[in-house]
Amino acid sequence: MENYKIKNLREQSLTNMKNQSLTQPFDQSGSFYYLFYKASEFITSLALVIIFLIVFMAYRFYEVQTLFLEKLPNNLNGHSRDIAANLFALVLIFTTLLFMVNSSRSLKWGKFILALIALIINVYFWKAMEGKPEDIFFKFFISAVIAGMDYGFAHLFDTMWRERLEMYDKDRLLSTKKDLEIEIKELEGNENVLHENISKLLEERIHLEADLSDRIQKLNESSCPHCGEFFSSPKALNGHLGWCKEKK
Repeated sequence: MENYKIKNLREQSLTNMKNQSLTQPFDQSGSFYYLFYKASEFITSLALVIIFLIVFMAYRFYEVQTLFLEKLPNNLNGHSRDIAANLFALVLIFTTLLFMVNSSRSLKWGKFILALIALIINVYFWKAMEGKPEDIFFKFFISAVIAGMDYGFAHLFDTMWRERLEMYDKDRLLSTKKDLEIEIKELEGNENVLHENISKLLEERIHLEADLSDRIQKLNESSCPHCGEFFSSPKALNGHLGWCKEKK
């Protein structure tokens, strides 16, 4: 009987550990589950998108700069040619990036036009018109893939950034809501205290009015109804009533 109880306790303990590993895999700091979660979080993060976007923009800069070095007029030589190629590449790459990221979602055709410009640049850089048919196909394919990546990175960054802003706005609204709920509770508490004070004041008023009525009644009972003179005792009042000068 005792061995049976020990066996049941062991099975229950294993079941609890298994359920905990399935339902709370990310609370175990330093474990495989924690590292897996952190890796997944980084892969789906905006930071990784920005890192690869910077790397991709560096390649696009090299691509455009090399192309301009080849296509600029021959009268530009030496350092002036290098400076001009770098400036043209910088302006073209970042203008394309800014337009893709900041253009309105209703102007999706603008992003496709910019992607088409990137495709044309890729075709010239890879010299897609030259070579054997299979080489031409491969160069066009690579040019299209890079142009698609250009659009894809910008679109992905734009989408994730807007989601981040929406999450920030949501968190800010939730925080504001919590602050308002706290203020409402405080005001409700103050309202309850105010109602209690009002109730106490009304009760005190009733007592004061009753006391004042009693005092007025006693004052009337101890005062002459003809001349209004006050007497300290009913006997003195009765003696006065017999010879009051104001009595008609």
